[in-house]
Amino acid sequence: MNEYCPGLNVSINGVNWSSNSSGSVFVLKYDRGYQKKVSAYFADPANGYKADNGRGYSDIKTNDKPEIDDDDAIVGKTIDKGKTTAKVVFDESTSKIIIIETVEK
Repeated sequence: MNEYCPGLNVSINGVNWSSNSSGSVFVLKYDRGYQKKVSAYFADPANGYKADNGRGYSDIKTNDKPEIDDDDAIVGKTIDKGKTTAKVVFDESTSKIIIIETVEK
């Protein structure tokens, strides 16, 4: 998480991930006690996150349940890491940080 959210220091209490030849998806859950700190991090304009639409993430699922609902208010940012591009998405309503890494072919 330090790579994609520098300065955000919270305890992670759950991780789901999946990967294939085109990339990986990490779903990070943190303790609700960190909610204020995490919300402030993603709301800070200096960190570069912008409002996003949950509808674009309906294919990210755990146990056939979407991680982000269509009507969730989320923020996101794309980070270019050379041959890997990562989309970091924060869903405050579910206390999840989702990192979607795509590997350039």
